[in-house]
Amino acid sequence: MRRSGGAKGNPDPVAFQERLGRAFGVDPRRYPAAALHRDFREALTRTARGQRVLHKILEWGHVYQVSFVQGDPYGTAFRDGERNLALRILAALNAEAIDDRAGVAMTEGADDGDWD
Repeated sequence: MRRSGGAKGNPDPVAFQERLGRAFGVDPRRYPAAALHRDFREALTRTARGQRVLHKILEWGHVYQVSFVQGDPYGTAFRDGERNLALRILAALNAEAIDDRAGVAMTEGADDGDWD
């Protein structure tokens, strides 16, 4: 993350978010499902580094644990939120890729237009 000026060199989350947004090249809310599936699989399963990152995300998300925290409904809700994000990432990895334009299943590596 880029650091802002100042003695401490604090992270600049606004600049970081803007840089991430530019990576899309188009409106990120229009991320085609087929591209999402392909990008997640490419980033998180193709290399040992990606697999380590995925493992850590699933660990942080308590995917293989119960999210219930006895006597603490807020702790349970917090863990459930963490778990929800990890499960969404798993769903993006495991979902069948669908071409948004034609509504048909796509094979890995198929051309999907502007998202190459």
